[in-house]
Amino acid sequence: TLMVVSLMQYVTVQELQAQWALKKAPLMTRWASKVDPKNPLPEYPRPQLARKEWKSLNGIWEIKDGKHDQSPKFEGANIQQILVPFPVESAISGVMKHFDRLWYRRKFTIPKNWSGKNIRINFGAVDWESEVFVNGKSQGVRKRRSADFPAAGLRWQIAYQEGKNTIKVIAKKGKTVVTDEIVQEYQTAKWGKPAKFVLENLGEENGIATLQVKLLDSNNILCLDSEKFVSFGLIGDGKLIDNQGTSTGSRRVGVYNGRAIIRIKTNNAKNTVTAKVDGLPAAFINF
Repeated sequence: TLMVVSLMQYVTVQELQAQWALKKAPLMTRWASKVDPKNPLPEYPRPQLARKEWKSLNGIWEIKDGKHDQSPKFEGANIQQILVPFPVESAISGVMKHFDRLWYRRKFTIPKNWSGKNIRINFGAVDWESEVFVNGKSQGVRKRRSADFPAAGLRWQIAYQEGKNTIKVIAKKGKTVVTDEIVQEYQTAKWGKPAKFVLENLGEENGIATLQVKLLDSNNILCLDSEKFVSFGLIGDGKLIDNQGTSTGSRRVGVYNGRAIIRIKTNNAKNTVTAKVDGLPAAFINF
């Protein structure tokens, strides 16, 4: 199986956990049912080399089968949940099928006290050769070597530029070549107290629109550590997806990294969404 990982925002971890289920294999051990999908294999992979600050990405991910030279498209049918780090063919993964090529995706949050630090993301079981590009510039080719810890040598230390950064990876094995690309925003500017906010439509897919509030100071700098709450409302024939109890599925939600997100089922109708933050002018958007 050729695995390419894509880190992009989609649904919350809580929603994925609710959708995952253990499969039934011909031969099951008594330990399989005891695995916690919220925190599987929580120990550091090499205890003798454990760092003081680290975060495990084991848990529920989304997967979708892919094809050669195809960009990751997590839309439509055939999106499944898998329990990482277990093999996709295993019952405990929740999939128990074989795929020649898979896209993996998961949303996660970086701890606030890591702000301003260099952060290294390591992936095991990634194929033989990969090349990473940041803003169109190659950061070098890495070849898989199992004895090279961490991530079997597939790791890069990259200096981000202020604003948006485009990261592209090209992985090769024999004649097979796959690529993936993500965009991340890096902010170093200092911010003041929240002075206003903007409400924007991030797009619509399969009748579901995603709206985002960005909390800004008087100089239009994103307020990354604000603890204010946003209250959403809707006028029209659509429906707020607000009964999920999650960071993107609540009518009233605390901002994180200066942002708050809500999704709306449009019902193919005209709608007006409002947003309110205590002490700041309200905003609305029509779509």
